[in-house]
Amino acid sequence: MKYPFKIGFFLLIIMLLSYIFSCTNDNPISPESNNLINKIDMEQLHKKLLSDFELIRTRGRWREGREYVFIDKMDRTKNVFIRIGIHPSIEETKEIANEYNSWCSIVPQEDFNKNLDVGDQLWWMPDPNSTDTVSYHFIQKNVFIIVNSHTLNYNELFTLTKSIDADIKNHESYISFSKSANPPIINTITSSKLKLIEGDTTKIIIDAIDPNNEDLEYITIGVSQWNEDPKNVFTLVASRDFIPEPFYGTHTFEFIVINESNFVSRIEKIELEISN
Repeated sequence: MKYPFKIGFFLLIIMLLSYIFSCTNDNPISPESNNLINKIDMEQLHKKLLSDFELIRTRGRWREGREYVFIDKMDRTKNVFIRIGIHPSIEETKEIANEYNSWCSIVPQEDFNKNLDVGDQLWWMPDPNSTDTVSYHFIQKNVFIIVNSHTLNYNELFTLTKSIDADIKNHESYISFSKSANPPIINTITSSKLKLIEGDTTKIIIDAIDPNNEDLEYITIGVSQWNEDPKNVFTLVASRDFIPEPFYGTHTFEFIVINESNFVSRIEKIELEISN
């Protein structure tokens, strides 16, 4: 009877070790750390980090997200610009950051060694006329954030940038996370005319939804929105004043939407043909 008992005990030990090993490998980091960002409540960020400043305007700024402009309540010459865009995936967020860097007139400097300990990737841009830094931008998970000012000093600007990043890392209550991203979605883009001649006008209509039932801002580059247009309608005039060369041929127009939580949709496109 000794041997069956020893064999059974040995098998039990193996099973326990296998269970412990499998748990360790299945969960090398906490599930919470893998969550994506779904919302940043700018009203709460404002109260927590910029209570001495007044929000004076907001506007969508293409794929980088929505820009918030703040002015110091006591010193109206001091300003802060914060641009926030939440994106469907980490990979797309990196792509958008790289695209933004390629557009910058001043080449951004990257914190390759992570000495400043901000974000998954951090860049800054110096003032060309001084030694001051005028802008920081960073990626944290699936959010891209730009913080800039021509009036705050280096320490003030960096402290604000690091505080925003710390709030994301600490899962502050004004930032929402989930296991999967829920961006707004553009379902269709239609145009009253797909083929135009010079001087024609067409209305482009964006049909979009938001999974969280939030209000949407509709944004494009190169197409006007007339005063009488609903917020999801754009007016294109087939004019050389608005259409780049070569004027005749097929032109592609891109659109996005942004919800109230600063979540940016993927780009959707429509092609229109101009002929003579």
